[in-house]
Amino acid sequence: MFSNYIKCTYRNMIKNRLFTLTNILGLSIGIAFWLLIFHYVNYQWSFDKFHEKRENIYRLRYQRTSKEGKNVQFASACPPAAPALKANYPEIDKAARIYPIHAVVLYNNIKFLEERMFFAESELLEIFTINLIKGNRQTVLTKPNTAILSHSTAEKYFGKENPIGKTFSVNKKQDFLVTGIFMDLPKNSHVRLDILLSFPTLVALRGTELMESWGHTLFYPNLILKPGTNPATLENKFPALIKD
Repeated sequence: MFSNYIKCTYRNMIKNRLFTLTNILGLSIGIAFWLLIFHYVNYQWSFDKFHEKRENIYRLRYQRTSKEGKNVQFASACPPAAPALKANYPEIDKAARIYPIHAVVLYNNIKFLEERMFFAESELLEIFTINLIKGNRQTVLTKPNTAILSHSTAEKYFGKENPIGKTFSVNKKQDFLVTGIFMDLPKNSHVRLDILLSFPTLVALRGTELMESWGHTLFYPNLILKPGTNPATLENKFPALIKD
């Protein structure tokens, strides 16, 4: 019985070849588009899921009201904000600021304009899942004029050489000692990092005037809340600190 159905179907397909071809082509295109949409949606939903502590990671943003009554929002915040919050609210477990810098990096005769380079506090390595291939996680970003590179960035400048202990310059003005190498972050990461420069270097270069400025907003503070903390409840406490 089943074989008869197959034979009838085959005969009908042969008799109506154009109709059959149209149906098969339409079905194929539909399946292909469905697979593309599924892949795209799945990729978008996968962002940052590789971070082991993702459930408790937050970024502090800045908002102000202008004299005209308009709300202005930034994805970044003022330099003193994160340390002040961490000092006053025990619900915050860790806080780390990053500061973007676009500059030319030079090693021997190799130079590139780097756009994924940041000054970063060492606690960033305890907030995000950044896997070190070489270097001591506790010390790689604690001293001035030190830096860690992604694996692909290290190969771009140093090839097969061991980059640890090598020195590169930024804009031919500041030299940095390579203290660590980390695995490239997946493409489904909202933070793209190629080079991390130690935060004490920025403090030494810019001084307390920048670090204590409540008008500068180019810092990106990342926080980890202690398990069980309600972020909305914590956020409601912030206006009192801002007022003080």
